[in-house]
Amino acid sequence: MRKTVLMTIALLCAVVQGAWAEFSGDGSAKNPYILTSSDDWDQLAARS
Repeated sequence: MRKTVLMTIALLCAVVQGAWAEFSGDGSAKNPYILTSSDDWDQLAARS
């Protein structure tokens, strides 16, 4: 289960890297996107 979650997160990061300026962070491992609200998650889901 943990491996699946990590793989999903890695894939998501690869897909969205650099795509949205409105989220904090740049999508890198050292400065990941910071989603702070359900609206951020809704925007992420709508753009995938």
